[in-house]
Amino acid sequence: MIFAVSIIFIKRSGERGHIPVQMVLFTVEESEDVDRRGLEERMRAFGELLSQTIRRGDVVVRCSNKQYMILLVGTEKENSLIAINRVMKREAKKKENILIHYEINTLISSMNEQAKAAGSSFASWKIETAIRLRRSNCFPS
Repeated sequence: MIFAVSIIFIKRSGERGHIPVQMVLFTVEESEDVDRRGLEERMRAFGELLSQTIRRGDVVVRCSNKQYMILLVGTEKENSLIAINRVMKREAKKKENILIHYEINTLISSMNEQAKAAGSSFASWKIETAIRLRRSNCFPS
């Protein structure tokens, strides 16, 4: 419950401030040579690695017995790949490697990214908005 409220808060704050937020879901694959206790130990160690690797303002949450989710606040998709690579490199240095898959989902993109997706720059968006306001007499000439 608290986590769901936190995600809603982060999403709304990001939308108001046009702050990008990326959600990354890490899934750890089970292997035949690892029992339930061994998987739990590996998950705990992976959670510690995530907490030590990402920035203090980002959020790390264990979602299930095989998944962790992180929220990267103020990060565009390209920069989230840098953070993921840092996590994966640190995991690869361990003696017992585990197979990890990840997915990146953009919860909020920056205003510039939204304007690019619409086929115009942020500056032209501001000009078009000013023209519309002027035409509707909300903005004096």
